[in-house]
Amino acid sequence: MYDTNLPELVGKLPYFDTIAVWIEDVPDDAIVSQLRKLCRHLHVETDPKKIWREDLKCRLDLNGPKNPAFGLLRDIVGEGSYCINKVHVTLDLCVKTAWEADVLGRFVKRTLVKLWNGNQCSKYYETTKYLAEDSWGVSNIVIYSDLYSKVVHLPCTHIEWRSNGSSQVRQAGVKSFDDLLTFDFNGFWRKRLVLEWIDAWALGRKHAGRRRVLPPKVIGTRNGGFIYDSDYRAGMLLLRHFVMDYIKQKKESLGKKRWGKEDQDEDRLYEAQDIRLWLHEVAGYQPRDVMVRLDNECLLPNPNDNVREMCLTLEPLQQSIQSIRNRSKRKANCEQEV
Repeated sequence: MYDTNLPELVGKLPYFDTIAVWIEDVPDDAIVSQLRKLCRHLHVETDPKKIWREDLKCRLDLNGPKNPAFGLLRDIVGEGSYCINKVHVTLDLCVKTAWEADVLGRFVKRTLVKLWNGNQCSKYYETTKYLAEDSWGVSNIVIYSDLYSKVVHLPCTHIEWRSNGSSQVRQAGVKSFDDLLTFDFNGFWRKRLVLEWIDAWALGRKHAGRRRVLPPKVIGTRNGGFIYDSDYRAGMLLLRHFVMDYIKQKKESLGKKRWGKEDQDEDRLYEAQDIRLWLHEVAGYQPRDVMVRLDNECLLPNPNDNVREMCLTLEPLQQSIQSIRNRSKRKANCEQEV
């Protein structure tokens, strides 16, 4: 079983990272300036070549929008038609140090799975993991832990569910601006933050054709000095050799330009998402028979928490961490001058 001894979390911050909405007309400069104040960044797209519906002439890309921005957009549109075709839902798991963020990030990257992912391999770009193709009309999960949170200046593991396309947005539970205002982050991540790991004992039993109700098959050496469970040993041999070789060959067949040399790292080949792919394509086993669902309660955002209030609570810790970083920088500069 996987060891789930995780670092202590100082904050679980759910928010919308990116929202894209098509509206009928281009808003005036006063409304655009108001929207810019309510977002981290705002892009107004009016290129005729990118219009995909005759009645929708303008696209607004909101990065890091606050809740009042959705109310303002609802007032702007009124009874007119609009279409929300991109929603990126984010969860930042904040910790105290970059080392703790790296430990937590490795755990999430190794155990987080995207159900109904087809035959797609996970891929890495530098230190960022993608669980599916990052293309239009497909939902994807993005994970990284080497950057600070976009909401508070703290080390974190960043988990982002990207819904690209109006159909994917509707599946995420967003059909109107009211849905954005009353979005249930806890319920959203409870269904999608699925953590799994392989049960080597169950895999060995399945491979040998032995039923679960039978007792463990224990084998000892002739001199009685070494005793082991044959089912567990068979499962671990399958994982270490056949599974890793298959995933490595599959990623190499897709080309290094597409996947990058970083994916050949042995630690990145031994992950739950790709193990599920081997079970489905090669072994012919159902993942539910040999995969164990891990408890995700400690990573879920609290349903009654307000992100703004949590940011204010974390501000003293943020300032103390920043002061430590400043002192270390000054010390390094002094050593260089000497």
